Amino acid sequence: MNYSKRKIVLLSTTGLFAFFLILMVSISFIDTKLAGYISSMALTNILIGRVPSISLGTSLDLDILTVVFTIFTTEAILSLFFYTLFLYSLRNIKLFESLSNQVIKLHNTASQYKEYIDKYGMFGLLFFVFMPFWMTGPVVGIIIGDLMNFSLVKNITIVAIGTFVAIFCWAIIIKYFIEYVQVFI
Repeated sequence: MNYSKRKIVLLSTTGLFAFFLILMVSISFIDTKLAGYISSMALTNILIGRVPSISLGTSLDLDILTVVFTIFTTEAILSLFFYTLFLYSLRNIKLFESLSNQVIKLHNTASQYKEYIDKYGMFGLLFFVFMPFWMTGPVVGIIIGDLMNFSLVKNITIVAIGTFVAIFCWAIIIKYFIEYVQVFI
């Protein structure tokens, strides 16, 4: 690991977060209701998780692309944020003291799954990120990719593809489920 890797991830996280904030402010000037819905979905994703957030967006009659984009962007920001903390913690640099224990837990969880995923390489990581089980997903997946010594670009690409496909599949399933249930209401 070198300084440039940490710097690239930190700048990417900051850039993506700034992009999302600028986009939200721009949308709020055009449609405050939509901005509120997107903010609610993002907050739900951060506090509760992917599926409740997708359910919220779908039940608010937002189109699939808005739902998928919002959840994907939120999860990308979260993943890169915790990955940044992980990379700095490897050098014993604590950016946020209160999150140090979380980073240690993420590292321990990633280490537990590493040997299983190692057998299948990048497809194992892709599957791990895609599967909807406890402590799977992009945050732990990106750390596992780092522990597997994947290059930064390969790691982020695999995790992004797995995350996008999982979000898209969940969005389609939930959309059709809600439409199915509404027939009976």
